[in-house]
Amino acid sequence: MQQTWVGATAKQIARAVRRGDTSATQVVADHLEHVATSDPVLTAFRVVRGGEAIVEAEKVDEQEDLANLPLAGVPVAVKENTAVAGLPTWNGSVAARGPVAEEDHEVVRRLRGAGAVVLGVTRMPELGLWATTDDESGTTRNPWRTDRTPGGSSGGAAAAVAAGLVPFAHANDGLGSVRIPAACCGLIGIKPGRGVVPAGIGADDWYGLVEHGILATTVADAAVGLAVLAGRRPEKLVEPQRLKVAVSLRSPVLGVRLDKPNRDAVATRCTRRRWACAGSRPGSPPRAGTWRPLAWIAPRCSHGPAATPAWGPGHCAGGTSGRRTARHGASARSTSSRTTEST
Repeated sequence: MQQTWVGATAKQIARAVRRGDTSATQVVADHLEHVATSDPVLTAFRVVRGGEAIVEAEKVDEQEDLANLPLAGVPVAVKENTAVAGLPTWNGSVAARGPVAEEDHEVVRRLRGAGAVVLGVTRMPELGLWATTDDESGTTRNPWRTDRTPGGSSGGAAAAVAAGLVPFAHANDGLGSVRIPAACCGLIGIKPGRGVVPAGIGADDWYGLVEHGILATTVADAAVGLAVLAGRRPEKLVEPQRLKVAVSLRSPVLGVRLDKPNRDAVATRCTRRRWACAGSRPGSPPRAGTWRPLAWIAPRCSHGPAATPAWGPGHCAGGTSGRRTARHGASARSTSSRTTEST
């Protein structure tokens, strides 16, 4: 039976392509076949670049400097609020869709420059406002249990990686849009600090909160992916020293308690991770008062006047996500108006 590269890590694929053990074209073909059979159930992708991705892979195979490409032949996916040349920038729905991009966003340019092949763009909720990934045209499902969400807003990216449709995926995060899907899908997600990776994100960057990052299945893949996005040379990973970890079950929001399934999940994870740690102990950071939830709510509620048109109910073919976003936009404009009047 012929070997498939589906399920291989990004580092394994790049190493094999650089050595000549396989071709970028074969790797991409394997993953496109897997996408064709799996994505109709998962709905992780907004657009799959089938033929274009094969042509892109052939160009990688023709390059003479394969040895210098850290992501040689690696299939990747890009979140749909980030410009990919030749595709609209969807931002989560038809109503929020931008024009066809004439050139790649800088992070996409860096991925391609490192030898990666863009398979397509992955789904997100409208304008990245929600922690589940759905819109009027479909619901993205968690590969581990298709009756569950992969989270949001980078839910399509997380579903694609967790299902092996791509070894790792580009994502971005303002208030949890990488971290929530990583938790829902059992992945490694990185949101870097400001200035590490070029931003310039979608319709709005939430006042500078949003950063481009990576979703991957291994630390090594996450590290090389982040290095490429940051324009840095990937470095060899060093085994960390054994750590002591403080575990908190206390919510930062007053009056909110963790339910039993979540407490049990934390306890299970702590037990499984003891091989890498010297031990874990209970420990909670000091609660800073009620202002922290308000600090989260303020930018989320004020996000929208510029990015959200004055949509009415049903602006997206009557879909519930469209009505939900329209209500948010109205609330945001009202909040912004009252804030302006009071200043």
